[in-house]
Amino acid sequence: MRLRLREVRTAKGVTQQALGDVLGKSDVSILRYEKGRAPITLNDLDKIARYLGVDIMDLIELENKAQM
Repeated sequence: MRLRLREVRTAKGVTQQALGDVLGKSDVSILRYEKGRAPITLNDLDKIARYLGVDIMDLIELENKAQM
């Protein structure tokens, strides 16, 4: 599984700081989520999806098992 957080966030014109403010986290935390360097909770992923006005599945890219 890979997050498409940065791709969707930038397409919506939202900064890391603004998203961090919504979650009560720093822009550095958002950067870590985007780079896959920190785990993200389902609750935070849901908050992000609602804020960006997208379905939670729009933030997730599932890897094809054949590619693994």
